Amino acid sequence: MTGAGKTHTMFGPSKRRAASAIGNDAGIADFCVEELSKSQSGRQKPFITVSFLEIYNEQVKDLLWTSQAESLNLAILEDPAKGVVVQDLSEYEIDGLDDLRNIVKIGNERRTVAATGANQASSRSHAILIFNVVTDSEEGG
Repeated sequence: MTGAGKTHTMFGPSKRRAASAIGNDAGIADFCVEELSKSQSGRQKPFITVSFLEIYNEQVKDLLWTSQAESLNLAILEDPAKGVVVQDLSEYEIDGLDDLRNIVKIGNERRTVAATGANQASSRSHAILIFNVVTDSEEGG
């Protein structure tokens, strides 16, 4: 249902008071990156990459494209080792909350929107933000 708060729940408010502050109105993605970015005793900070895609009219589009022509209608494949993957989907390393928010802002600006009776700029698509987190293994464990 449009206007139910899905985007706000995932990403927080569209206008932010402080770029690097996390508050009670932060989105789930903010909280995830904040927690992952904290150093854990005896462990290195995890290596985090993100991808952002949109599914609209049965087409998959990379929202973080470097070339718009290459971003349209990407193939969804099943890889025996990795599981379901989107072929040629871009992936960007992030080093904390500011990087995540910058990527989300770029991706959200590229989403397909249209006016509806309930919302003047409703997204007409499904957006998927993908996190890939690699952690070190302490003493091989």
